[in-house]
Amino acid sequence: MAKSFLSWVLMECLGAYLGGLGGEEHVRRGIQSGNLEFKKLRLKQSAIDELGLPVEISHGCLQSLRFTVPWSALGSKPLKISIDGVLLQAASISVMSTSKEILRA
Repeated sequence: MAKSFLSWVLMECLGAYLGGLGGEEHVRRGIQSGNLEFKKLRLKQSAIDELGLPVEISHGCLQSLRFTVPWSALGSKPLKISIDGVLLQAASISVMSTSKEILRA
């Protein structure tokens, strides 16, 4: 039950920000084994847009995102999340297209 819930949470939460997660079966198998790894994920522009920052992301990616879940010792060992190879190319956007609220902050 907990593994199915964790699979759903990861797909819903990560899917909003990252592309290239693969299918639900990949996530389910990784969670059941305790080792889930994603490679060559791309950052979605919509995720950055939600922040309201005065930048435009031309390219963003993660080389690797790993989750290690110690199912047999969950109460005594930590869940580990590793992110490797973050690349983010950003450019400032025109002040004319930036909202007044952002410019005042």
